[in-house]
Amino acid sequence: MASMSYKVCTKCKKRKLIEEFYREKRKRDGYDTRCKNCVNGYQSQYRQEHRKQYLEIGKRWRQANKEQERNRALKKRYGITAEQYNILLESQNERCGLCGKHQSRFKNRLAVDHDHQTNRVRGLLCVECNILLGHLEKIEEIDFIVKANIYRGRN
Repeated sequence: MASMSYKVCTKCKKRKLIEEFYREKRKRDGYDTRCKNCVNGYQSQYRQEHRKQYLEIGKRWRQANKEQERNRALKKRYGITAEQYNILLESQNERCGLCGKHQSRFKNRLAVDHDHQTNRVRGLLCVECNILLGHLEKIEEIDFIVKANIYRGRN
């Protein structure tokens, strides 16, 4: 049976299991002098006190690494890479999948349209079509368009 190793945190002065300390290869025993709770508390407080600096550093990094940030965001939100986005864009002839307008007519890139239930990517849409489609999906009545056309015909 393995013996339990303990160490005293230099910050809170509590005796804790060695697993409660981060590994630190520069230290003689291979562990940080402060426990994980104290390190995390200090880092959290430091980030809070220097919040503006952290925000500015992040902003500068994102501006300098736009493609990498875009790729990260696409992967996180939709599970696709920027390369897969570009392949999809080419397959749609750089046009909105719903209204057919060319991407060059819009200020922003075409939005990734996906099924919110399955997260499956359906295609690329302009912002207006993406918003409209989102609203239509929320409407449960299939004959909404019929009713809307009747209403528009009366007014």
